[in-house]
Amino acid sequence: MLVRRFSRLPLAILALVAAVLGSGLAVAVGAHIAHATTGYSGAYFDSEQNEFVGQGQSWVLPTVTYNGLHFGYPQFTASNGTDSFVIQISAPAGQLLVPGTYESAQRSVVRAAGYPGLDVYGDGRGCNVVAARFVIDDATYDASGNVLTFSARFEQHCEGLATALFGEFSYNSAVPIDSRTVSANALQFTSAGGQPITRSVILTNNGPTTDDPTQFALTGPDASQYSLTSNTCTSPLAANASCSATVQFTPLSTSETAHAQLSFTDELAPLGSTGEPAGAGTGRFINLTGIAGSGSNRGSITGTVTDSSGAPLAGVCVLFVDPATGTLTGPEATTASDGTYSTGNLLPWTYHVYFLDQCQSTSLANFTPVIYNNASTLATATPVTVVVGPVGGVNAQLAVGGQISGQVTNASGSPVEGADVTAFPMGDVPSVSTTTQTDANGDYTLLGFATGSYAVEFNDCPPLIGCQTQWYDQATSAVSSTPVNVVAGQAATTCID
Repeated sequence: MLVRRFSRLPLAILALVAAVLGSGLAVAVGAHIAHATTGYSGAYFDSEQNEFVGQGQSWVLPTVTYNGLHFGYPQFTASNGTDSFVIQISAPAGQLLVPGTYESAQRSVVRAAGYPGLDVYGDGRGCNVVAARFVIDDATYDASGNVLTFSARFEQHCEGLATALFGEFSYNSAVPIDSRTVSANALQFTSAGGQPITRSVILTNNGPTTDDPTQFALTGPDASQYSLTSNTCTSPLAANASCSATVQFTPLSTSETAHAQLSFTDELAPLGSTGEPAGAGTGRFINLTGIAGSGSNRGSITGTVTDSSGAPLAGVCVLFVDPATGTLTGPEATTASDGTYSTGNLLPWTYHVYFLDQCQSTSLANFTPVIYNNASTLATATPVTVVVGPVGGVNAQLAVGGQISGQVTNASGSPVEGADVTAFPMGDVPSVSTTTQTDANGDYTLLGFATGSYAVEFNDCPPLIGCQTQWYDQATSAVSSTPVNVVAGQAATTCID
């Protein structure tokens, strides 16, 4: 399996984060440990719009398995048969995870002394840097420290962003899994004549216990142009009951765009302590976008992606890099079978457009990523200025990429099967890591690299032992690792062992 993952970190600090923190995206899952299940096992995840791991979706995940201890703390997998997420959760080093509230959590494997840890990742997406909080509702262990029962609620933010992934999961616990449906992660108010317009969001408690949404508030840069005209969410919701909040947008002119957020808190998104980082503990929010003038102040980008022979390429992800902040976002579009793509509803701005083959697939072809206009670095790329209306002809041609191959062995020289191998680009390029696993002979091959230097990380996580991490060549961190140089279109860089 070969997976590419992109980060939303500002490019100016990506190299520093990679050097100090390591990958954050390639941690293998240990073998499942069977325990008799007599209580609830399951999970519910709820992701805000533009949140990276959850991609703005929500899931009911009926299967939760315990993977054993990871660096001394429990690791779980939540799945619905199609989507699968790993949950790593830990108390400050040396402390036992017990029921209670844990604030200011950091990514588990790199958390600082005195801080709790959380890392929720899956479906090919994860965080380099985590700001989080969680509440343990149930935790019991056997004499060896393995989990007997466990239940927790969490809030995770990737890369210092305000958007959050909320979740609740139970393993063999008497604490049931609650879920609720938010009818929309975003509300758009389009006022052709500049008149006030209203939209509603509906909250449905799917049970089995009550939910209590409260503290509805309007925040954001243009919050004064919005008002909460009605709210039926004024008392706890019984299972299968719904309530609604209605918001009105009042334009100040006949042609404008106004942004705000409607936020609320409940058992699945509880408020945190004062001073929580990156927006943690501020509750669940719905993005509000008001457009006066029928959206006539928006633009779009269209183009075609081909290979070096001119044949169209399907499944190529189109991402944006903000030249001002270096922030990578996306995918904003994916090419169709004829290689074409279109991104719409864009605010007038200047972007770098980045093309990455199959960025969320588990099977990659050997095509190198490029930045418009067919550049391999941001310094040589051509920015695209979006104006009101369409911008066409933003095309790309993906050439044959470079490869990295090698073998992973243990201290006795025996091959290690199932170890994760991840390569991170170094230098002035968007941060997109590529991950694969070793086969039965310990061999691996990574595909699809542009010409440049890469840091290569090896992770092996045997059950009950914890993860062992090493960087090439026999290094203990990215800072001390030996860069691997790759040339696109040439034979693989071999013996990266």
